[in-house]
Amino acid sequence: VTTMAALRRLAAADVPSVRRDPVDPSARVAAEKIVEEVRLEGEAAVRRYAEKFGELQPGAELVYTREAELKSAWERVSDEQRALLKRTKERIEYFARAQLTAAKEVTVPIQGGEAGH
Repeated sequence: VTTMAALRRLAAADVPSVRRDPVDPSARVAAEKIVEEVRLEGEAAVRRYAEKFGELQPGAELVYTREAELKSAWERVSDEQRALLKRTKERIEYFARAQLTAAKEVTVPIQGGEAGH
């Protein structure tokens, strides 16, 4: 017969306070370098890293950034696809408004401070 050890109740003061950075320090250093290069160099750095990480083929369009390019892309989409995109946009906006209405500030006291959103 196997017996299971009983769980014991702990007081909040008996729980060790452990603070960990959720991001690996080496990943943070690499990300900070990328962000700084994008801040300084703009689109050239975005393109360089997108190509480096295999997210963009060399010479491919990076993003549609200008009004004329966006309008041209929209006009190349079929009426059916445009209708679908419009319905999807409306559904996303409807849900986002509902989320905002339901969201409330929450703050809960915990040992060493408080947690919340």
